[in-house]
Amino acid sequence: MSNSQRMKSRRISYRKFNSIVFLFPFVLVSIIGFSNMLIDPYGIWNLLNFSFNTQKVEKYNHQRLFKAEDIIHLKPKVVLLGSSRTFFGLNPDYYEEITGQKAYNAGFSAANTEEELAYLRHALVNQPGIQQVIIGLDFYSFNEHNSGRQDFLLDRLEKSHINWNDFTSTLFSQDAVKASLNTMKFNVNNKFTEPLIFPNGLISASGIKQFHLLGANGQEAFARELEVYINNYQFYYNYKYSAQRLQDVRTMVELCKERNIDVKVFISPSHATQWEAIQTSGLWLQFEQWKRDIAAITSVWDFSGYNSITTEPISDNMKYYWDNSHYKERTGELVFDRLMNYQSGSVPQDFGRLLTPSTVNQVIDEINVEREKWAKDNKKTTDFVKGLKQNR
Repeated sequence: MSNSQRMKSRRISYRKFNSIVFLFPFVLVSIIGFSNMLIDPYGIWNLLNFSFNTQKVEKYNHQRLFKAEDIIHLKPKVVLLGSSRTFFGLNPDYYEEITGQKAYNAGFSAANTEEELAYLRHALVNQPGIQQVIIGLDFYSFNEHNSGRQDFLLDRLEKSHINWNDFTSTLFSQDAVKASLNTMKFNVNNKFTEPLIFPNGLISASGIKQFHLLGANGQEAFARELEVYINNYQFYYNYKYSAQRLQDVRTMVELCKERNIDVKVFISPSHATQWEAIQTSGLWLQFEQWKRDIAAITSVWDFSGYNSITTEPISDNMKYYWDNSHYKERTGELVFDRLMNYQSGSVPQDFGRLLTPSTVNQVIDEINVEREKWAKDNKKTTDFVKGLKQNR
């Protein structure tokens, strides 16, 4: 072989080597991305379900991500907004059963009104034909100190496709690889008869037990949640009422009315001990004024207070509640029944009172009378709640 031929052969070998060097990272990254897309730990691609990825275990910690993508893909005409109380308790399947319309549960943990408004706008961009919006309101979310969760990103909203940051982070990041491995490991070691989170946005009973209760029941679950509400500045400790959060509600209602969308607003039916936490935190008068302020914006169904549902005795196997904050699907069905005027005769008469500017003060007075009687008859429970307040 001549020198020129040898040199030519070397150049070809170098080019092959360089091609391999340059192509290898690209191929490797592509394999990683495609694998993460197939395993789909966040439940946003929905390409293929198999035994290793049936349960999308990472969805719970990425609620704002997967619900934004669900809204893009499902384009719901009925949207349920709110906090984890909505997420845990309002079943879109039951709504469809009584109305004939499909709905999507867009509630997520620790939501505030800024986030709820943002997701309403996102839903309107992706489905201009929305027919009904149901909004669950919670007093804690009007606390100026409640800044929501870190996974709330405006940049992913009001788009009809996944944004670039979410695209790259869910496919090519180290966190995505860890999430895929965790998903496979979880599915190998755990078998459930139902999804942890349903396609309609509702978390299942299995999901609540897996991610939220963590083995706690009854008084233990109540104590853990109440202690957070009473002593955490994002909830009731050092509460600062936000006028902007009130404006968010006004904007949501106005957006719906401008588009002839039927909007229904309600105050979540948390357990009586939740209202005692507000009392213990010295916020009762503010809580009452909050109701007046909401009623001045729109009529609102008030499921708070001390009624035949919210005063269910605390036990390890409760019919209506998971803990002081979160109500079960059975309670959510009663909420739907009242809101939609469906089988109203089966709803306890004292469960759900309509607040308007002309009725709000009367309802507030009624609840105060009911509280006085309940507190007198349940001193052990009121002392239990008071005992959770930390000395500062």
